[in-house]
Amino acid sequence: MADHCSNLAVAMIELESDSFDTHEYLISLKKVRSHSFDQYYEDYRKKFSLPEV
Repeated sequence: MADHCSNLAVAMIELESDSFDTHEYLISLKKVRSHSFDQYYEDYRKKFSLPEV
């Protein structure tokens, strides 16, 4: 499900920018991964974590 949502989001971004090279776009995102991404990830991971079972 998450992959499907990600694919839809990438398609919408590419439509907006008139670019349709999905694989290149995803590769470039991974290259420019920033500290702010890591911070957002950590904040939301804590906020939406599931309880331990």
